[in-house]
Amino acid sequence: MSVVCVKVDISDSYHTIDCCDKTLGIDNLLYKYQTDRDLIINMMIKDPNKLIKTIWSVNSPLAVDNNCLCKMSKRSYFMCAQCKNLSRIMDFRIGINNPFRIECGTFTGKQVTVSETMVPSPFLEWDNQSSYRAKKYRQQYEIKTSQELKCITGDNFTIQTLINWIISDIFIKNNLNHVPNLYTSFICNNIGYSLTDNPIIEKKSSITKSIILQLLVILTELAKYDFYHGDPSLKSLIFTKDPVSYKYENLHIEGPITVKIDNLSNSSINFHNIRYFSNNNQNIMYIERNTFVPEINTMKLQNKSFYKLTSNNIDIYNAMRHIGVSLFSNSFNFYCFMISLMCNKHFYNDIVNNTNLYGLWEKMWLPENLDNVNDLIIETHEMDIVDTNIIFDIIKGFWLRSDIVSYMWSLMK
Repeated sequence: MSVVCVKVDISDSYHTIDCCDKTLGIDNLLYKYQTDRDLIINMMIKDPNKLIKTIWSVNSPLAVDNNCLCKMSKRSYFMCAQCKNLSRIMDFRIGINNPFRIECGTFTGKQVTVSETMVPSPFLEWDNQSSYRAKKYRQQYEIKTSQELKCITGDNFTIQTLINWIISDIFIKNNLNHVPNLYTSFICNNIGYSLTDNPIIEKKSSITKSIILQLLVILTELAKYDFYHGDPSLKSLIFTKDPVSYKYENLHIEGPITVKIDNLSNSSINFHNIRYFSNNNQNIMYIERNTFVPEINTMKLQNKSFYKLTSNNIDIYNAMRHIGVSLFSNSFNFYCFMISLMCNKHFYNDIVNNTNLYGLWEKMWLPENLDNVNDLIIETHEMDIVDTNIIFDIIKGFWLRSDIVSYMWSLMK
């Protein structure tokens, strides 16, 4: 059976009287969401000033309505456009964060979910001070760039939405599927809602090598955009039951699950010479307190570059990367993700019980550091939650390879 879609005018806002008439039918609604995303990406590329000016305004491609009486919980005559749209495809009685299936249209059977975040003051703005500081830090560490980097900052919900769509745009162009599909984001009564594919978590045992390979693909591709995750831990990776099989840099990536990078509210990325990052008061405090960046210990060993973080500099180091100083960011992302995975007892056992995989883990560390790293990781196996603070406590004080991603990639081939 063929599906007929009515083209939706991307200039239509969510505040016109007939806006919901044009999204009747799930295919038309999802098409509208796609055109909204395309328009946002286009503004980021061609007219970021317009993006800053219009996002969360009445003319925004994204909906905002703080007078809605529905609030994604009950039907009302005074429903905002997005509440009305979603009421057609979900039963509000199931509640937020509970997955539901699309019942008709091209995506029949697709499982999706709506999540919520408090957004009392959504905003997006140029951050000239961070641009200036990033320039000074790059000069201090002699990091050469072809163009001056501008900075745009915003609240966590807005930045997470933008970075998800930036990464989606990057991955789609490279036939990769390593970020959750964010259909739309909108604000209703100071709460930000996001409609995404529902991640179906699979057990990670026996698929360990595929997970490492997919993580390397993600970070290799995003390194081109000086991506810094901000919260590189296991809670920022999701594992879906979709099998994966493709070639990346002449290596066959395959496995029974797909790894996707998530939890992007504290992330930062360069996109068309603009740095996008969330307004983080803690990072601002560290930056303002430190006119000059504490020296990061580095050394050369057999023509390989290593660096070491300490309790004195790890906070300002995170703040630097957040605003766009690409100093070992990709290496740090990988080390943190791998440590977080190793803090999972099942993943750890898969590694240590496989000679080839443990050989890869050994090569991440200097021989004199390996036992200490393993001991600290084993101590976490009885913990309920291993957050980034614990991961940072494990990683600081050890020598880390600055080229670890490309080095591990070479060992996988």
